[in-house]
Amino acid sequence: VAPTDADPMLFAARWSGKDPDYYCDGSFYWDTEGGYQFGDWGPPTQSAGFATVGMGRDWSRLKHKPKVMLYYDYASGDKDPNDNVHGTFFQYFGLVHKYFGFADLVARQNIHDLNGQFFLTVNKKTTFLLWHHIFWLDLPGQTEKATIWELYL
Repeated sequence: VAPTDADPMLFAARWSGKDPDYYCDGSFYWDTEGGYQFGDWGPPTQSAGFATVGMGRDWSRLKHKPKVMLYYDYASGDKDPNDNVHGTFFQYFGLVHKYFGFADLVARQNIHDLNGQFFLTVNKKTTFLLWHHIFWLDLPGQTEKATIWELYL
């Protein structure tokens, strides 16, 4: 939760796309974005950031149109809470499910997330999704990781 006198600003960019003729049997996808957050966070200043890099491919000419994606997401944490600089990225909007899974374990702050997705189209209204996340905190000396598997229809 942001303090009442917080006024963070964000400069960010995104580039994503699809090459539909990747080896003539499917498409290649890429998605990258990043941003720097600055401004006031109450008495301290805000200096934080995030980055996402993803790529994958599909085989759209096969019966169930399999698709595989691999992503790395990062959002900064505060390395030193006593330095008068708030370094934890502040997530403005709650679109967490789309990027960090439906389990609501984390938000886009103080986190590293390496994740892979596997999709199969069962029919026009049903898609199978297997999603694997490996999370770890953005803290000095952090070595422990949390792993989660999610399966959706």
